[in-house]
Amino acid sequence: MAKVARSRRLGVCVLSPHPGLLEGMERLLKSSSFKLTLLRLKSGSGFDLERMPLPQAPVYVVDGSSEGPAIENLIEAIRRRNPKAHLLVMIETSKDERIFPYLQAGAKGVVGYDDVGTDLARAIKFVAAGGFWIPRRQLARFVDTIVSESQHVTALKDPGRLSRREREVLMAILQGLSNKEIGSKLNISERTVKFHVSNLLAKFGVQRRSDLILKHYRIWPTSS
Repeated sequence: MAKVARSRRLGVCVLSPHPGLLEGMERLLKSSSFKLTLLRLKSGSGFDLERMPLPQAPVYVVDGSSEGPAIENLIEAIRRRNPKAHLLVMIETSKDERIFPYLQAGAKGVVGYDDVGTDLARAIKFVAAGGFWIPRRQLARFVDTIVSESQHVTALKDPGRLSRREREVLMAILQGLSNKEIGSKLNISERTVKFHVSNLLAKFGVQRRSDLILKHYRIWPTSS
């Protein structure tokens, strides 16, 4: 039984150039829920991840204390090596201009350093399940920014034969509504909403509704 329990632990790789932070993460995340790997990065303006072994993990937590572009490049490099990975960035500020480049590079959320102790474990599990760990309004602003900056944004190509109800559910998903909110808006049960969401994910070839949103705005690789 013990071996089965260990095999179900969620794999998490924490990357940072600071040994003290890695030690803190080991103490914080030392739990039967996680299979933790710590990777110390070389300090500097960039990270040569292509030359270092990258442990395979469902979730990567990146220390964002270095300069922004270096972290963006690191996120992109991790996604090239592990396209299905979920990434979180630990940051000092939650301002849009700092967070949005990380989201566009492929991160699924951010956790402020002040909130690591209370939120990091929950954030890891949340993004591993396909969610975005940022406030909904901030995610909406991010999508709006991408749309306004792009000159070639088009709607998702209709794979054909979407029902009227599926189109309504799709538009509600793109607005960031939860299943419960969609059901209330369309006057249908939450179970029916889940049925339509499942069909939409299958038709558009994605596994998570968050990927459907980002694929809509052409900022999420089709390999994800």
